[in-house]
Amino acid sequence: ALVHFDQASRMAPADRRLAGKKASLAAFLDKCREPERCLKVSIDLAPDIPALRFKLARLYEKQGKIEQAMDIYDDILKEIGPSERKLYLW
Repeated sequence: ALVHFDQASRMAPADRRLAGKKASLAAFLDKCREPERCLKVSIDLAPDIPALRFKLARLYEKQGKIEQAMDIYDDILKEIGPSERKLYLW
């Protein structure tokens, strides 16, 4: 994405928004050196997106943190309807 911002900046050098968006992305990526931290930052930015929390739960499951994963899964199931649950089957 950073490369695309560079390309866009070369194509539209007068668009100052591109530099700001690139800086925001770079700051976000700097915080996201580890998958768990990255997901937590993403969740903080968009707490209403269950898919992010689901990904965190999957990560915990892979790490053997089953209780933490189950807590997140339970919270998600309380929030989403039956039709949405099909999206989370693996």
